[in-house]
Amino acid sequence: MKSPLAKRAKRPKPSDAAPRACAGSGRHEILVAALNAFARDTFGGASLPDIARQAGVGTPLIHYHFGTKEKLWKATVAYAFDELVRPLHAIAAASRDLQPVDGLRLLCRTLIQFASEYPEHVLVLINEARTPGERLEWVIENHLRIIHGHFDRMIERAVAAGQIKAIPAVHLTNIIIQSIVYFYPSVPLISNLYGVDRQDSETFSSHGDWIIEVIFRGIQTAPGS
Repeated sequence: MKSPLAKRAKRPKPSDAAPRACAGSGRHEILVAALNAFARDTFGGASLPDIARQAGVGTPLIHYHFGTKEKLWKATVAYAFDELVRPLHAIAAASRDLQPVDGLRLLCRTLIQFASEYPEHVLVLINEARTPGERLEWVIENHLRIIHGHFDRMIERAVAAGQIKAIPAVHLTNIIIQSIVYFYPSVPLISNLYGVDRQDSETFSSHGDWIIEVIFRGIQTAPGS
């Protein structure tokens, strides 16, 4: 697995907030720069001139493509989380052929892969989660409710099938998601606390395995119970 701090630029996928960029338009570069800026500096601290410099474009081009800082932020969030939402939808569609507990494990693995490869994507939402307001409400309705919903429904199915303990989704979904998403953006802190090299991919990639081990040993029911 690549370093948890690696920044990988992805081509935006079509959505209402982030339509497909035209080749050479500078739109893709702006989204990549904006993602890093909003993750690092929060919405309030990020500036359009700085984003423009990082993208190698003029500030007027940001206004041309996105209009306002608020619209750029929404397009950036949509750009960031398409890489997670699409596979979650695919798992949900295929889950009728899976045991619920196996579907839940696959959802966890998908989130682990996403958070480890794109910690800056996660930071954008962590930043907003601390500040109630219109942006948080927007991201909840357009992204977080979708992500949490996939976990909630799979947990409810696994409980109904007697495969996991009857832990309410409001608790179990958040135990799972927060144990995953808060780890990878905290790599600088963890590396200093435990003396682990940030480039030690073996240590950081094994975190996902330990999450699966600890959570699923704790929540699965014993055979015959």
